[in-house]
Amino acid sequence: MGLKIMISFVAGVAVGAFAWYTLSPLWNNVEIDEKLPGMMYSQEDMMMNSEKMGMKMVGKYADEMMKMKEEIMDKKETMPIPTTVRYRAPFVAKAHDVKGEAMIIESAGKKYVRFENFQTINGPDVRIYLASGLDNTDIVDLGSIKATKGNVNYEIPDNVDLAIYKNVLVWCEDFSVLFSYATLK
Repeated sequence: MGLKIMISFVAGVAVGAFAWYTLSPLWNNVEIDEKLPGMMYSQEDMMMNSEKMGMKMVGKYADEMMKMKEEIMDKKETMPIPTTVRYRAPFVAKAHDVKGEAMIIESAGKKYVRFENFQTINGPDVRIYLASGLDNTDIVDLGSIKATKGNVNYEIPDNVDLAIYKNVLVWCEDFSVLFSYATLK
């Protein structure tokens, strides 16, 4: 009798732990609103960088620099670095509902996958891949999902050929399940 209770208890704990691991991400949703890459430098930051580079010129143009600094400090607007959208496509639901679109953008010599107005559910070990197809055999792993809702950026390694890797996958690694995808055009 005691052995049956112990086995039942151990089995119950194991089932409970597995259920918690697989189901808890479903209600653990995260919202992020990341800026577009290239929109991360304020005029104040740019002024500080120019001050570091041009300290020799300060004496010569001190009055003009002070006036410029005051104007810049007053505005405090973001100075965009040129950003180019190379590809974009809406997300398509596969195993789970999804909203939003994926883009490949270039800014300051770097490439990013950007999710705009993205919304899906979470799961255990959900990864973001660039892939040549709709499976996980030929992929570039961009990392774990950062958010289940919002606008998110994932940096693409420099050596990735975007002519080959045109699919953005939201993939559950633990269950080998394709949550959703976008085929970039």
